[in-house]
Formats: sequence, C-alpha cells, structure tokens
Amino acid sequence: MKFLRLLNKLSNALFIPMLIGVVCILIFKDALNTLKYAQAIRYFFLVMCIIVIIGTLIRNKNEKNN
Repeated sequence: MKFLRLLNKLSNALFIPMLIGVVCILIFKDALNTLKYAQAIRYFFLVMCIIVIIGTLIRNKNEKNN
C-alpha cells in the first residue's frame, strides 16, 4: 500500500511539469530533433505521462471504493 500511496503522490507532483514538458516538446519539435539526447527526453516525458495516468486511475479506484 505504501507503493500505491507513493505513486499517487508522485502522480500529483508530476502533473503540471508533465503538461509543460509535453507542450514544449510539441512547440519545439524541430529544435529537439537537432539535440543529441532528444529521444531520451521524449522517453522521459512518456514515463512521466504513464506515472500520471496510473496515479489518476488509482485515485479514481480509491474514490469509488470509499
């Protein structure tokens, strides 16, 4: 249960930075293609998106049970 609580808090903390990062990726798509680590940055934001989605699903499940 501690892991689920941690995942839920991490999801809450990463929501705004994830949105900002995804918008920056969409806006600066051409500039990111010239960077050496652009693919790593995209994967990092993908992992953040997955954490946020899983945290939201856990939160919704807990709210339905209570």
